[in-house]
Amino acid sequence: MAEVKKQLFYTFFVLPAIAIIFGLAVVVAALISTNDGTIVKNVQQKINEQKLIGNANCFAYEDKGIGRVYNGYIDKKKFTEEILNKCLEFRKASDPGVLIVLKTEGENDVEIATKNLKPTISRTQVKETKPVVVITEDDLIKPGSLTFNYWQ
Repeated sequence: MAEVKKQLFYTFFVLPAIAIIFGLAVVVAALISTNDGTIVKNVQQKINEQKLIGNANCFAYEDKGIGRVYNGYIDKKKFTEEILNKCLEFRKASDPGVLIVLKTEGENDVEIATKNLKPTISRTQVKETKPVVVITEDDLIKPGSLTFNYWQ
């Protein structure tokens, strides 16, 4: 009887579990090999976007009096290519870079780009727009948006 229970255990639990794990490994390997790491690039892009709009050393507005950083509030005085290139580190020269457009209600659009920006026709352009609040040079609060343009 114990032998039958052991055979049933292997037949209905162990072997299917091994098959499922093997199948998942094949799917993960296929995802990694296809898309040339697009999933990893998209995650890195989201991390970079959050870093830019939520870090006081990047574009985020910081109230110096109380030391509070306002995530999603863009200090227009900080919106420069110099700060952009300090905040985003690209490991390889072949990384495509990013073009960012800041749109503020009632003002001209401002475009900045990383120093390694290489927009090419052969690559697909991906745009990601985020609503933000803009603190202008005159310390006025205005609605706006940041558009991140990537070439993959």
